[in-house]
Amino acid sequence: MKELIVDADWQILCELHPIAVDRFPQRLLERHRDQDIVERIFPDFRRSDGLARLVNLRDMNLITDEEFALFSEGVRQWIEELIYTQRNQFRL
Repeated sequence: MKELIVDADWQILCELHPIAVDRFPQRLLERHRDQDIVERIFPDFRRSDGLARLVNLRDMNLITDEEFALFSEGVRQWIEELIYTQRNQFRL
């Protein structure tokens, strides 16, 4: 993703990322071994992927509404619009 996350939003994401990791059910990892899901969210935590990571964390409900509200209005709106578009893309 080419968009860069601003400093304030990056700092919030850095603080919330370990919390979201803890929320991801260990049993799901053990049961499904779905590396695609794991790789999209947890490894190689880099700022250049920050917005994509945040989209995935939000879409999987690993970031609470209260935590999500900490991010800037622009980031929140962009992420919510993207998730809405993704969810409704294939509906007839």
